[in-house]
Amino acid sequence: MKKILALLSSIGLLATTSLTVVACTNNEVKRFDTPTLEEKLRDQMIMELLQDPEFGSITNGKYFNSIDFKDVVLKMVQETTSKLANNHYNEQWSKSLKSKPISKDESFQQTKDRLSKIAQNEFYIQYTTRLLADSKVSLDSELSGSTDNLFLLNPQDLIKTKDEIDPNDDYYIYYNSAPGVKDKWYRWNFYGENKNAQDSIPSIEQLETSQFVITNDGTEAVINADIVKDKDRFYIDAQGKQINPKNGIYSKDKDGQTVFVMNGKTALEYRFQQYFNAKIKTTTFQNLLTSTFLANDTFTTKYTEPTKISDLIELNQDLYYKSSSDLLKYVQSWNKNDGYKSNLKMVWSATFDTKEKAQEAYTLVEPFLNSDGSFIDSNKHALKEAYEKIDAINKTNIGTDPFLGMKGFNGFVQNDGDSVKSVDGTFALADSTKALIAKANSPAIFANNGQGYESKQVGKFDIALVLPIYAVDLFSDKDKTFDYGQSTTLYKALGVDELWTSLDDANNKNAQGKISDSKKTWINDHQAGNIANILLIDDKNATLTLDEWNKDHTDKITLENIWDHAEVSGLKGFQANIKNTLPAEKTFGNVAIGQDKVVLTENFEGLKPTDPEGKFIFTLEGKKLSVSTPNDPSLIGTVKQFGAVWLSFDKGSTGNVYTRDEIHENGRTVSYKINLGSGSDHPNDMVVDGPFNFYLNSQTSLDVTNLNKTKKRELLEQVEYIVSKKDGMSKNAEAVIYPLFLKNDKILYKPLYEALKEYLEDKSKGGSSD
Repeated sequence: MKKILALLSSIGLLATTSLTVVACTNNEVKRFDTPTLEEKLRDQMIMELLQDPEFGSITNGKYFNSIDFKDVVLKMVQETTSKLANNHYNEQWSKSLKSKPISKDESFQQTKDRLSKIAQNEFYIQYTTRLLADSKVSLDSELSGSTDNLFLLNPQDLIKTKDEIDPNDDYYIYYNSAPGVKDKWYRWNFYGENKNAQDSIPSIEQLETSQFVITNDGTEAVINADIVKDKDRFYIDAQGKQINPKNGIYSKDKDGQTVFVMNGKTALEYRFQQYFNAKIKTTTFQNLLTSTFLANDTFTTKYTEPTKISDLIELNQDLYYKSSSDLLKYVQSWNKNDGYKSNLKMVWSATFDTKEKAQEAYTLVEPFLNSDGSFIDSNKHALKEAYEKIDAINKTNIGTDPFLGMKGFNGFVQNDGDSVKSVDGTFALADSTKALIAKANSPAIFANNGQGYESKQVGKFDIALVLPIYAVDLFSDKDKTFDYGQSTTLYKALGVDELWTSLDDANNKNAQGKISDSKKTWINDHQAGNIANILLIDDKNATLTLDEWNKDHTDKITLENIWDHAEVSGLKGFQANIKNTLPAEKTFGNVAIGQDKVVLTENFEGLKPTDPEGKFIFTLEGKKLSVSTPNDPSLIGTVKQFGAVWLSFDKGSTGNVYTRDEIHENGRTVSYKINLGSGSDHPNDMVVDGPFNFYLNSQTSLDVTNLNKTKKRELLEQVEYIVSKKDGMSKNAEAVIYPLFLKNDKILYKPLYEALKEYLEDKSKGGSSD
């Protein structure tokens, strides 16, 4: 029985043996109703396992059939087929683009991240809804105290050892007492947990902005604790091994690399690890393969005129979105005569105690709106800007969206004739709003002439906020000088020294979006004459060129004075780019990690650089300078100096451009912008083409365009997941992917079968079966 419990635990069906106790007492595991590609593969592989003489002791044993082994294998097949399919697509794209394919482990990690992020978003809404509810019982207390669930809180089994036993019995999660406060931490617990006399649960604001850490050393009956970052801390490496001694704090980022802090969404996954794996992740397994297919079917390669992006790199193919793809057709309809029509929208409800309060709220947002509720100019004003005007009197008990941080999130709706239907989330507004929402093709607020709509919160009144989703906002960038990721995008607030990768990162003080100290120093030292593509950001988060700003203001801003310019009323700061490679300064950018040979230049003058630590091995053949680089992810985004030479470790685009990041055959990173056009002669005609201009129709959303790359990626993956649930979509994926797996002579069937076989072999060794 132990090996079956291990099998259940390891593939995410159940998280730990304590959960398995519940699974073995007639509690049913959630099943999926519709036969799928994965079920067909599961049944075929089980049939082969039954006939395989190597597995007679397992497949003929009573435990093979005593629990729903078919369901276990189904979930393993679902995840493994998605991983293999994603790796297959990555290899095909690399062949087309003549770049080095990413490793299988990296490709598999992409699939795991997709599953995890979608599940995190789903749970984030659920958890923040409870925080807003008028309830005396926290979700923490409910999930851990219910006799039906018996879910343990906090992380379990984090350290991998040769015996697969974590030597640490208890872990705790701490969070900053307030955003920006780094030295005072609270231990996350509910009333009674660890003998505490009161709740210490992070607020929605803290989930969005605070730092979270995990420690295996917690003191009972203490609510807060001073945590010293560098004292008694151990880390976990990518293989789950403890690499520093003693008790302390640690976490892992999405790539399994050691980091110190987590964001709120990731912390929720660790806090509720058992519940998350057993209840949240299992609901997303069913559509994982289809969403993987959609992510790779949305764009294609096309030959172009050779493009020289550096002395060493010349490209002859580019990426283009397929306007006929299932994803783009689901999100929007588009033609040059009628422009864009939105098919998919995000919806929020703001709730007020009285009609008078609803009228007060409408008065605050009315200056943003046309008479029909649409925004007068969505190029200059964001929906969240209007939301923040009324947030103080908003009494909604519905949770917060994980992308913009606006409470009252009803989820995503799709047009359904003259109405809308919910496709992800719970629609809580009055039915009378559905026709208005269906017609909305730009950001909009509907308030029933200021009276509000009768709310499902009895006796209260709602206002509807609507945000259409368009491919242009997700995938395009107003900066038309994209250079295949060969420059660093930076955001700098006027009068402030810090540098960020985007405005969104700066606004939210996102630690992962802060430009590293070494890169910041290098940019400061080399910005004169090298900073380009300046876009000013005003206090409404709208972008302006220098000319657009200067024509209306006496305080002129120039390329020469912008870097050290003092604060200016109405202006936040600026976005700019600096080349990663500056030959005159002997700086070589876009250096990839873990490469045997990265060609830096074929025209090097001077002494060969050396690394005193021996981690970087330089080679000089005539004037051709190359370097061997260690596989150290902490190098990404940094600059290291070796004598007169600087190496900049840049991985793709760090701005608001949706790209595909590759490693060129010479070891330098390249980002391919995925063009919204029909070909090299019209690379952008879905955005601007003749008299048609998407941005002139006030349909764009600053809320989406100003998201950082990480949040844009998460929003895109959520949209892909939503589309994957549409009727018939799995059939489309099956028609393409099924032939890769169907027979044992197909290219992906054998790796899938071998993965299952190898796993069962490992689990069948050692231990008793009782």
